[in-house]
Amino acid sequence: MGKIIGFSGSPVKNSNTDRLLKQVLENSGQEYEFIKLSHYNIKPCIACKGCVEDNTCVVKDDFLEIAEKVRNSDSIVIASYTPYGIIDGFTKALLERFFSLHHNGGHLSGKFLVSIVSSIDIDAQKTAHRALVVESIIENMKHVEALDITGSLPCNTCGRGDICETSAVKALHGEEATAGSHNCINVENQDVWKKGKEVGVKLGKLINREDEYVPSELTKEVIARMQDIGRK
Repeated sequence: MGKIIGFSGSPVKNSNTDRLLKQVLENSGQEYEFIKLSHYNIKPCIACKGCVEDNTCVVKDDFLEIAEKVRNSDSIVIASYTPYGIIDGFTKALLERFFSLHHNGGHLSGKFLVSIVSSIDIDAQKTAHRALVVESIIENMKHVEALDITGSLPCNTCGRGDICETSAVKALHGEEATAGSHNCINVENQDVWKKGKEVGVKLGKLINREDEYVPSELTKEVIARMQDIGRK
């Protein structure tokens, strides 16, 4: 039986991001491990190239434990969100440190990848997915699917969303809107919840070699874009 490592970049307890990630993992039919990145100390890559000879990062933090789990996995699911319109810092640090697994054929090569992004900004969501797909192409991974969660504005639940001068509640929900959890949509009530189950099943079949891998549409788009840039 294969093993899937699921990474959540959301620091929020039992967040929409966490729950959709678990939906994929639990429906895969595979052995899996859920990892909440905010519970680990993983620094960004310091570009020292100390990993080139043996694919072992020389920075002493929790990534060494994570790296061993990744090496022994068949598939990875990465779930992030987009504070300030970009991929979250926990996920970004993880992606940077994957560089240590890249050399001499790569320890990520051939592994399946599912990307999940929670955002209130569609453009930011697409950018985050593309970053994850670029990572998969660089590491010779197989991107299976991109799952989109409609995110929640923090101003809705911070307690000052109606009176704060920098609150985005009205800009996002309209001039008559008031702050509150009523503006937040649980992932279980979004269309992506059902799709998450389907993708989990699909991922399990790919690991069991019951289905043939077909590159995701986003993978094809990113490769075409890279080739276009290369021709210019």
